[in-house]
Amino acid sequence: TVFAFDPFDVASNGMGSWSFLNDVALPNRIVSCAAAQTGDYIYIIGGIGIVIDSTGNPAIRYFDTILQFKPDGNGGEFVDFPDPAPTLAVGRFAHTATTINGKIVIAGGTANAADPLTSVELFDPISSTVSSLPDLNVPRFFH
Repeated sequence: TVFAFDPFDVASNGMGSWSFLNDVALPNRIVSCAAAQTGDYIYIIGGIGIVIDSTGNPAIRYFDTILQFKPDGNGGEFVDFPDPAPTLAVGRFAHTATTINGKIVIAGGTANAADPLTSVELFDPISSTVSSLPDLNVPRFFH
């Protein structure tokens, strides 16, 4: 589901308001992902979800994927990357994503729901590449 925030909504007494735009289906049901915006796109990074495994049973999956979403006045759409699509070195959730100079820094999180990560990655949307950065001094998740 896509909502828009209008910080200048005069009827909201200066508090801004949210309005429903459209339902947009994610390729998978993903929770505890990180999102960051740069240029015309919002990037949905990593997360955890339930998928159906090869035997037809539900299984927990830690996503290493980066999804590219282009919002518009009707909600927006997911846009495919050129092949190969960028992926994180490790599937993670409960991490952060911060935009710096048009690139996105992905830090911490967990790959097993128990142990926080120290790893940091840099996603470049222009080249669709992910590279490693120096580790955090202290492992972090849910930060």
